[in-house]
Amino acid sequence: RKVRSRMRATSFLLRAGGRRRSFLVGNGLLDVKMQRRSLKTHLWIRDEIKSEEGRTPVIPDHAKELLEQGYKVTVEKSNQRCFKDEEYAAVGCNIAEHGTWRQAPRDTVILGVKELPKSSEPLIHRHVYFAHVYKYQQNWTQLLEQFDKGGGSILDLEYLVDDQNRRLCAFSRMAGVAGMGVGLLTWVRSKLYNIKPEEQQPLHPYPNRATLAKELADSINKLDFTPTLLIIGRLGRVGSGARDLAQEVIDAGTQLNIIEWDKEHTLDVSSFNKLLTYDLVFNCINLSGPITPFLTPEALQQKPRRLSTIVDISCDLTSPYNPLPVYDVITTFKQPVVRALGTEQDEDPVGVVSIDHLPTFLPRESSEGFSRDLLPLLMNIENDTTDPVWVRAKEKFVQKVAEAKKLNTV
Repeated sequence: RKVRSRMRATSFLLRAGGRRRSFLVGNGLLDVKMQRRSLKTHLWIRDEIKSEEGRTPVIPDHAKELLEQGYKVTVEKSNQRCFKDEEYAAVGCNIAEHGTWRQAPRDTVILGVKELPKSSEPLIHRHVYFAHVYKYQQNWTQLLEQFDKGGGSILDLEYLVDDQNRRLCAFSRMAGVAGMGVGLLTWVRSKLYNIKPEEQQPLHPYPNRATLAKELADSINKLDFTPTLLIIGRLGRVGSGARDLAQEVIDAGTQLNIIEWDKEHTLDVSSFNKLLTYDLVFNCINLSGPITPFLTPEALQQKPRRLSTIVDISCDLTSPYNPLPVYDVITTFKQPVVRALGTEQDEDPVGVVSIDHLPTFLPRESSEGFSRDLLPLLMNIENDTTDPVWVRAKEKFVQKVAEAKKLNTV
């Protein structure tokens, strides 16, 4: 009977080899025990190369959950990520040197937030990140060529959508929150201390939005007037985030006059001159095609002009449809503001904030919310050939590669 039990057990083990079960034999009797799942997909969280980018797509607590479900998680060392390497090591992640994702096995999935290092080498892995190449941004065909040659693919975070084409994970709302914070902070500094755009001091991350809102309220209260600000794209995620922080600043004990525009307002070109009558303008639209520019260098030369700060949260500088062609450089947290084109020689220039990774101004809050939304999708990434979300992302990549090839550039 014992022999027959062992034979049956051995036969079952062979049939169930892919079902992550093992069998322990003790005291001559068969003892069946469930063990931890065998390893699934290898997920590799790369270090960000963009200066001052402190966000992460997966926080340590969620990395732990992935490990518990059988995924292997490797995290590259980073000196700017908002979570320390030790926090990932403590939950069981492998720690690798910065930039070593290129040597990872071909079937590894590389996770990130912002752009990859500039290179002409073919890319062999599946990359999950914000590639910013599907709206004809600068050098979009070159990057797609690298993936096409290497056999890799982009599973773009921006295109992880449900069957109603609604995004399932995004930093958009936090981009609005941070953009409102950065805009108000740089604007109030310019008014209190009479400093020009190029004289703005570097910005550093805040621990949380409550601290930011209180500091902004206290500073605005030192002025002898109430600022008026315009949010373009109020109903979207970005605009909602901007409006949320503006309200939190008011709740912290100050006053703001808030004007809100949505799509119908942007169709009325005759109203664009009104932008010159506000203290701050925040662009929060989701650009999807050609649009009449909201402001031009020529428009900014008109006087009188109250406008002194433009915050381009959407930051579509490299798009051929850029609705704010009044600047020609992406700003940074080290140099957050530049003079708008058309006001370079003015005594009262218009400042432009065009930071393209604003959520890292509040890196922990941004990462926690994003990771929470991404986690259930990553739990099913091993089924990326059948899971609808990942299939749609791959189809978008294939579509864009084909489009680039039609241009004879890939």
